[in-house]
Amino acid sequence: MRTDIWVQCTRHGLNSDGGKWRNTSPMQVIKRSLEIFLPVLVLVVPTLVLGGGSSDTKMSSAEVASEAEVPAGLQDFLDATIAASRGDMDRAEALYKRSLETDPTQIEVRVRYAAMLLEFGRSAQAWELLKNHEMSDDWFSLRTRALVLAQVAGDKPELLGEAEVALNAAVDVRSDDPNLQLSLAQVLQRLARFSDAEEVLAELREARPNNPRLLMFHAQLLRAMGSFDRAAELYRQCVDRDIIPYACQDNLIEVLIQMGNHEEAGELLLETADTNRPEDFLRAGSLLLEAGRPDRALVASRRALAVDSSLFLARRLEAVALSAMGRYGEAIPVLERLLRKSRADVGTVLPLAWAYSQTGRLEDARKNLDRAWSLAESGNRSEDQLRVAVTAARVELAKDHNLVAREWMERIPVPEISGPEPVRLLAVTYRRTEEWREGISAMLRLAPQLQGSARTHAVAFEAEFRLHLGQEQQGMEALRSIIRSAEITDVALALDVLQVLERWEDVAEFAGEALSRFPNNRGLRFTQAASYERLGRIREAESIFHQMVTEEPNDAVVANYLGYMWANQDENLDRALELIQHAVSLEPDSAAYIDSLGWVFYRLGKIDEAERWLRRSIVLGGADGTILAHLGEVLLVGGKTEEGRITLQRALDLGCDDPDHVIDLLEGRMDEE
Repeated sequence: MRTDIWVQCTRHGLNSDGGKWRNTSPMQVIKRSLEIFLPVLVLVVPTLVLGGGSSDTKMSSAEVASEAEVPAGLQDFLDATIAASRGDMDRAEALYKRSLETDPTQIEVRVRYAAMLLEFGRSAQAWELLKNHEMSDDWFSLRTRALVLAQVAGDKPELLGEAEVALNAAVDVRSDDPNLQLSLAQVLQRLARFSDAEEVLAELREARPNNPRLLMFHAQLLRAMGSFDRAAELYRQCVDRDIIPYACQDNLIEVLIQMGNHEEAGELLLETADTNRPEDFLRAGSLLLEAGRPDRALVASRRALAVDSSLFLARRLEAVALSAMGRYGEAIPVLERLLRKSRADVGTVLPLAWAYSQTGRLEDARKNLDRAWSLAESGNRSEDQLRVAVTAARVELAKDHNLVAREWMERIPVPEISGPEPVRLLAVTYRRTEEWREGISAMLRLAPQLQGSARTHAVAFEAEFRLHLGQEQQGMEALRSIIRSAEITDVALALDVLQVLERWEDVAEFAGEALSRFPNNRGLRFTQAASYERLGRIREAESIFHQMVTEEPNDAVVANYLGYMWANQDENLDRALELIQHAVSLEPDSAAYIDSLGWVFYRLGKIDEAERWLRRSIVLGGADGTILAHLGEVLLVGGKTEEGRITLQRALDLGCDDPDHVIDLLEGRMDEE
């Protein structure tokens, strides 16, 4: 290194006779010294997030200048530059200050001093050096001023416009500087010009695809734009590459929660939780419970209890998970004990009320719900009021008390509604009573006061109710606007509405359209395949499901669906049995999968085995019309005619997948299929 610097100095004529310094103005000397030293010294330049460095050179200014006659201000400047290159900031700063005191007009000195300050995070002081001075037109001066402005504008939004102008001017001179490009993207983000910011960042990432900090910033930008799916994908890449892992994991968990993908968030948190921090397990368990995975929430609660068996919240989570799994006999005693310890704990009262309602103790459930509401009201806790109303509505809807459920939902002050669930529950009450016009009015009242996913749900349900009334244009326009969303959760919501309406042609069309934007989304592929099956396009459905099973053998939902589809078609029964048994092994308490297992045994002619599994399914899933229809048919074939006919009639009353077939069975036309 030392030899290289000396060779450069000699080539430029800065030799021991000092001749080049004589009869030269200080300004010219400074410019000439910069021309010499800039290519070979690692001077103090702002590195921001994309890298930089420092030199370990030991050469002093005396060695560089030798016997040259150097003006005092320039000597200080050269010494400061070399001190900065060694990382001796205190000495460099003192020398830069002295150089400016000698000649305050020297812009090059100001620029180098400001660059050093920026390097050490002192952008405000750097800006004080530059803000009232005209810059030189050389690129380094433009660059330094632009970067300083960009940093200062983070605390002074009024400077954002000026920062953008300065950054663009510097980029126009040299467009390959990553720090300028990144700073420009950051400024554009702060100006809420997200698309422009992403355009700059995309170009920057194309040149540096593996830079972890760029990956993180791009994900944060997408998150600010509301493109949570794309942000999550980048955070996943960050986690997979094991770069800045904790920051990536934490951000991924948060964006997954924003997306409503609580299962993935909970699983990631459970996987990465600190074994000495039970609160991590509790948070993971809460997310998994909200995602409808009480089995995994139970695992999380027991890991927390393994750390501290006396934790009230962990014991409550365990009981709630058990209740959600239908294990009420285990859950109720635990919840009752916890309630005796903390009688004002709404979080214990509510799951106990639900457990009572599911074991036939509706009046006890209602007493606890009224008690929980009083506690929430007296404490003026709007969040608790929301939770009580939602739980009460679920209890009443489970008993088909739609108007009572609606009354509970109407207790919630609209501004306090958070998330889509209250909107969904209210909409279900209108769906069940087929009060389409009243439902439209309710959604129209709600929508302007809601935000995000809750508002989207209100619009989707309004569209559904309009389609029920035959208001085709208004209903489909609203759904199309949701399906065109950049968020996959919105697309799935619109497709759900179309499935409720059994508009399978529209489901197939819109799922295919969405797949052009989200080509690897398994949920969309599943929906498309299921719509093909409903349309009788069996081979197309089979092809998609078979590919999905091959890609992910442990996807219980897909394995069960393909196996059940084959059982319904009375084909590939041995393979169907394998798939469904695998699904049951993955989720042994799933009433739907056990129903499929009973049905495939029926198709295989194993009537006793079919009856056993179908009865088990009813125990787990309650009075489901389709399961009852399956059991009724099996009972008829097995010679239990009277029970079979009663069961089939109950299936019709509750609603089942193929009511015409059930009617044929009841009328004795079983052999005429």
